[in-house]
Amino acid sequence: MPRKTSAPIGRKRIEHEIAMQRRLATFVCLLLGVCCIGALTIFYLQGFHAFGFNLPESLMHWIGAATIGSLGTLATIVFRAFFSSRAP
Repeated sequence: MPRKTSAPIGRKRIEHEIAMQRRLATFVCLLLGVCCIGALTIFYLQGFHAFGFNLPESLMHWIGAATIGSLGTLATIVFRAFFSSRAP
């Protein structure tokens, strides 16, 4: 005979899962924001050659591609999480 879980315990578990998902989403978004700001700072320094900053053009292309790739990946994950149909 299977054990039945009481409603308050199930609710607490769900609240905990939601809180952990919120913390994880906040961490990922903050980390991505820091990376994007870093990439934009590199582009700014490269564009104005501030402080003698000079990187090869191929490296700048790779930095741009990595930034766009990470944003695309995060957008895909968020889109799937929010708009996927879940079976009950």
